[in-house]
Amino acid sequence: MSKSNLLTAALKSLTEAGHSENEVFEVYYSVSSTETAEDCFKRQQDDMTVQQILSKTKDDTIISLTCTGNVPPLEIVAPSVSNLKLFRMSDYIQLQRLSTLKGLKILDLSDNNFSGDLSETVGGLSGLTKLKLARCQLSTLPDSLSSLQKLEVLDLANNEFSAGLPAVVETLLSLTKMNLRYCELSTLPDSLSSLTKLENFILTGNRFAEGFPKVIGKLSELTKLNVANCQLNSHIHGFSSLSKLEELDISYNNFSTGLPEEVGQLSSLTRLNLKLCRLTTLPDCLSSLVKLRRLDVTQSDFQTEFPEVIVRLSSLTELKLQSCELNVIPDYLSSLNNLEELDIPMNDFSTSLPEVLNKLPSLNKLNLENCKINALPDWFAQMRELRVLDLSENKFAKFPSVLQHLHKLNTLRMDDNTELEEIGKEILEIKELDYFTCDDCSILANPPYSVCERGIDDIREYFMELQTSKGENISG
Repeated sequence: MSKSNLLTAALKSLTEAGHSENEVFEVYYSVSSTETAEDCFKRQQDDMTVQQILSKTKDDTIISLTCTGNVPPLEIVAPSVSNLKLFRMSDYIQLQRLSTLKGLKILDLSDNNFSGDLSETVGGLSGLTKLKLARCQLSTLPDSLSSLQKLEVLDLANNEFSAGLPAVVETLLSLTKMNLRYCELSTLPDSLSSLTKLENFILTGNRFAEGFPKVIGKLSELTKLNVANCQLNSHIHGFSSLSKLEELDISYNNFSTGLPEEVGQLSSLTRLNLKLCRLTTLPDCLSSLVKLRRLDVTQSDFQTEFPEVIVRLSSLTELKLQSCELNVIPDYLSSLNNLEELDIPMNDFSTSLPEVLNKLPSLNKLNLENCKINALPDWFAQMRELRVLDLSENKFAKFPSVLQHLHKLNTLRMDDNTELEEIGKEILEIKELDYFTCDDCSILANPPYSVCERGIDDIREYFMELQTSKGENISG
């Protein structure tokens, strides 16, 4: 169909729907198969009439499209669209236009108010592989969704399923990822075990106070499970059978009486999040997690005793110990030869910084934010693999001169060191440094704060101009 015929058909469709021929639509589109509807949304586009849309796309085919508010006649302007996002629609009858989009693979209807129910039209889109219905105030789903047998990803986050998960979900046998975060669920039906291909299951923020849903243990293909903030406690069980599980997030639950022993039986785990679980220790059974690479125990209370089992996790590359009531770190942590990233902010190292930090040969990222330190020891100069260092919210009055020896350092943060008065020219020796911040260090005088807050390039220029005016040579 020629462009003129397309325009005629589009205008006829508009008038039949009770819209003006000059009505404008807020659209973001792409004719590239590599750009998603979300990517389109990030790029500003003027409101356009149907005629302007057809004129701008010329002989191209719209592949990805985002519409905000009113929806143009999609069967005319984007008949071959495969990735579609309809945001804050003004009229839900417009969903009927989707029935003509035979090539649609990805549909995002998030942030629309369907007042409890969803149009049957969506169930007719049998080619869908991804459907997003987050924050739509849904309390049920139409049975017609059972026709979506190619659907692999379903996002139902932040809806209202307090009466139970809609039964149609268990018929979507191709699902590999499902997001049910904050859906007011208190349990899950055993029939959900029909989802034998499910690999990624997100359940954050539901209320499983009566017990861990047993059906989760029957989803044998799971590799990622998120049950953060689900009112779980130390007595949960029934998930040790998940032999393929690689990532487990059970943060923001109450394990004050101990971490469930079954966690130690998940031999494939590579990532474990135990943030804010009210832990005072870690069980020895975790030593079985020989593949574990990332461990987060933020806001645990290890003041009495540092968990020795951590040093037996020899594959660890990332360890987060933020706000764990630490004032020392034992030397045996040096056995973590593969540790690359260590986060220990909001602990009290005012007496001395743990020298074991210098005995971690692979460490390249270190976070010491708000650790009550005012100087760095001489041995810090030997940490030559460091690339990222955070010294924010400490008590430095001068720039730590020892940092000049860290020639690989490319990122340094010293924000909120409110006593910092001077940054010496030693900073010029850090040749790889390309990102430096000192926000809210307002009493800086040398260089002036107005220079420092603009970043490392301006600091370098300041010292070069200063030294040039004195007729001296400096490094950098």
